[in-house]
Amino acid sequence: MTRTIRKHESVHVFVSFITILIFSIFTTPLYANTTSDRERTDRQCWHENKQQVLVFGDSNTWGWKPVAEGFPARRYAKYERWTSILESTLNNQHPASVIADGLISRTINLDAGQAVGELTKEAFNGSRDIVNSMAKHAPLDWIVIMLGTNDLAPSYERSPKEIAEAAFALAEKARQQDNILYSAYRAPQVLLIVPPPIGSTVNTPLHGIFDGAQTPSKQIAAAFLKEADKHTDIHLLDAGQIITTDGIDGVHFSRQNHITLGKAVARFLLRKDSSCNQA
Repeated sequence: MTRTIRKHESVHVFVSFITILIFSIFTTPLYANTTSDRERTDRQCWHENKQQVLVFGDSNTWGWKPVAEGFPARRYAKYERWTSILESTLNNQHPASVIADGLISRTINLDAGQAVGELTKEAFNGSRDIVNSMAKHAPLDWIVIMLGTNDLAPSYERSPKEIAEAAFALAEKARQQDNILYSAYRAPQVLLIVPPPIGSTVNTPLHGIFDGAQTPSKQIAAAFLKEADKHTDIHLLDAGQIITTDGIDGVHFSRQNHITLGKAVARFLLRKDSSCNQA
């Protein structure tokens, strides 16, 4: 009799174990020890996971190498560009991936004066293209926007105030891209960089495009700073306080400019991470 009771007790214990095991399998999320896509959307700090940064800009983000003859456009090697310097500097502290979307002649929100080959006038309008770029590279933790130099060309007839307003409107557009293209990803943080003033353009054919842009280019930082008071969720960095356009054409960055700017932007983003950690 005792043996029969013990046998029944053993069967009962085994059945209970199987029941608990099955229950655990069906109630525990798959890949519970990994970061889910939804969790990624809620990340705030660099230390939590590898961060994805999109840089959206013009020829200086593309990596135009200034030369005396001006054209054809030549490009710095990838490792020399400020976006690559940014990525390597960030990775010295935390894992990060930086995607560079730079297009020659890109403006903030204006169509170009003419098509270039298969590129339509509308292709150079940053406002038309930014959401497409964000959707392709989502999920994003930051988007860094540096535009406005081409808007200074006298042919566009834009004041520093108009350029600043357009730039912040573009930044707000990026900031509003929650749940982009069927996803559950939050919109990234936005860093808007004020382009540095234009230098002397008399040494290259770019003089024909930017002659007369020097004076308003020196006023653009003040216009951005004033506009920033209306957009407290947009981060702002003045590249003119960090570098000058000391390339021979007065518009594009020297190799040292690229190094200096890349490191400065990395320091800015990492400082924001430090503030996040203390929150």
